Amino acid sequence: MRFDDASEKSEGRRGSGSGGAKRRRVSAAATRSSLSSMAASATHSRRASVSFALALAAGRLPTDGTVSPASRRRLRRVSGMFEGTTFLLSGIPSKEEVDELTELLETRGGAVRRDVPPPPPPSALQSADLYQPSQDVGAPMRRAARAGERTRVVTPAAGRTLKCLYAAAVGAPLVSPDWVRACADAGEALALEPYLIRGGGVRAMPSENARVFDGVVVSLSGDANFTRQFGVLLRHAGAEVVDAADLIAAEGRDVPAGEGPCDYVLVQTSLPPGAKGRGLARAEGGLARASKRLGVPRVRHEWAVDSLLANRLKEADETYRLA
Repeated sequence: MRFDDASEKSEGRRGSGSGGAKRRRVSAAATRSSLSSMAASATHSRRASVSFALALAAGRLPTDGTVSPASRRRLRRVSGMFEGTTFLLSGIPSKEEVDELTELLETRGGAVRRDVPPPPPPSALQSADLYQPSQDVGAPMRRAARAGERTRVVTPAAGRTLKCLYAAAVGAPLVSPDWVRACADAGEALALEPYLIRGGGVRAMPSENARVFDGVVVSLSGDANFTRQFGVLLRHAGAEVVDAADLIAAEGRDVPAGEGPCDYVLVQTSLPPGAKGRGLARAEGGLARASKRLGVPRVRHEWAVDSLLANRLKEADETYRLA
């Protein structure tokens, strides 16, 4: 249809001006109605947002799944009771409980990590140890906070999971999920003591700066996942980790035990089914030959796990040594 058709123009000329005026009045009324509807919708939306935020603050959120955890966390925080604290969740039995705990922590200022954080670079550790600001005479000495002091691992039971071992490495407490819920109900961060998870060997650090593997140099033999995760864990515990390729390439033959380029080769003794392909077997063989000529003992990785849980370096005796 063409809007400039001559028949329409002539029809418009023959009619009186009352039709055009009527159409203009109807159009104006429709515009006013549309604007009123938009304003009412905006007001309703604002009221709904305010009501939702107030419901969040009062803890009266719907439980029928109509509001996702992500939407809740995007709203303003309930409080800052967990400000500056990092949380890791380990061994939580269901996704629903993980979502619940994550919401309770993040809406109260906590930071929830899905994995173990990378260790700080050695330069950062050295600068923290070497530099301390001047103190006023008589003032208590300040020291740099350890990673474990502002970290909590939330778990229903102590175990040998990577996150529980990380807690042992940095001196972080293991706390029950009930502590998180009790804090949310009380509106403040409660004492950890009644909710600490006992057992598993996880304890506080023995001193302000000492770590279990301080001064220990290791190399890792296993699949890519093991070498990455266990390497991160041991660096947190103070170890220096030498790349397996560097150890294989190191020069030397018939080196006396204890005089090689590292102290131990930690061997992964529980590979997932089917994980030991030809490439991994070849790398393990090369590392085994290098450790023999360089005088570096090969020990089961459980030795490092048991040392972390005992909070001391255990003797690498026949229980752990490999031929």
